[in-house]
Amino acid sequence: MSGLMDELIQDNVEISNAAKEMIKDLGDSHGKEMYDLLVEVTNLRKFVEEELHALRKNVDEVRAECHSRHASNGNASTSTSCTVVGTHNIKVPKPDMYNGTRNATMVENFLFGLEQYYKALGIVDDGAKIANAPNFLHESAQLWWHRKHAEWEKDRTILHTWRQFKAELRKHFVLHNANMEARGKLRRLRQIGSIPDYIKEFTTLMLEIEDLSDKDALFHFRDGLKDWAKIELDRRNVRTLDDAIAAAKALIDIYFKEKKTRVDEGEAFEPKEWNSKQDEKYGKTPFANRDTTPPTCFLCKGPHRTRECPKRNKLSAIVANPREEEEVPIKGTAQLGAIRYLSAMKSDSSKEPQEGGWLYVDATFNNKAALAMLDAGATHNVMNPEEAG
Repeated sequence: MSGLMDELIQDNVEISNAAKEMIKDLGDSHGKEMYDLLVEVTNLRKFVEEELHALRKNVDEVRAECHSRHASNGNASTSTSCTVVGTHNIKVPKPDMYNGTRNATMVENFLFGLEQYYKALGIVDDGAKIANAPNFLHESAQLWWHRKHAEWEKDRTILHTWRQFKAELRKHFVLHNANMEARGKLRRLRQIGSIPDYIKEFTTLMLEIEDLSDKDALFHFRDGLKDWAKIELDRRNVRTLDDAIAAAKALIDIYFKEKKTRVDEGEAFEPKEWNSKQDEKYGKTPFANRDTTPPTCFLCKGPHRTRECPKRNKLSAIVANPREEEEVPIKGTAQLGAIRYLSAMKSDSSKEPQEGGWLYVDATFNNKAALAMLDAGATHNVMNPEEAG
């Protein structure tokens, strides 16, 4: 027993020593890896700092060069002309000509385009703006400028500021009540067609109103939409006019996207293949084996359905005969009556069946043949004058 205990103790000591050696080896290797990683991070940080320093130096050089070039361009422009603030190597498109149409939107668009054109060219002097503005007037607008220019020369008065030119142009070509008219149209505006058309018309009217607040514009825009669009805007909780217009355009995109998706995902119709086991189980037959002959009337054997048979009216007239109802029933009356009805229906079977839609049909009243006129549902009777004479 003591020998066994000694062996166990010896084994335990060996296992402990082996575990300690393994832990020591792991610690040494881990410490070495951590040191190598620290060295690598330090080298990387040093490299990044050097690159940033070089990049900052290059940016400073480029900035100094830009400042020097800008200063040289500014000096050259001020020495050549006092109306140009800088030189540009871009081609600026000219604004559209104004023909003198009395429309507030067209006047404002013309003035805005002209100001943007002057801004792109660097023209800031009011005298230069006024001197070049008549070049973009034609038709009645050019005649107006010619008359005003003659009056100013006669009175020896000129326009000194660009604001005065715009005021004179608006005074002559913009209606005095244009603001009120635009407000009335905006209040009565309703969406009749598509949302893009409504947005275009709304924005056009809104530009003609000078002091329209964003809150009022949002109210009028929402009020003119259709009910389903109002519900969508309320659900999205829009607060500004820009958000409302963007949401309305999104409704259009979603609608057309869903419609296009439904069309794209649709598959062409393909007839199902014949499954002999399953289809015969439910009493189905192949299409090639189906009877495709036209239906036959069981009354007159004509090539039409029974409900379209012209002899059907004769059967109804015989059934409705009151004299037949008063006869005393005898044995076999029902059978004989049925045979008589069918024989009456088949008496003219040799004749070709009449087409449906005629006003007169053959009928029998009290065992007398007659022509019966059907009720066509017409409200007026029209007769040929020759027949009436």
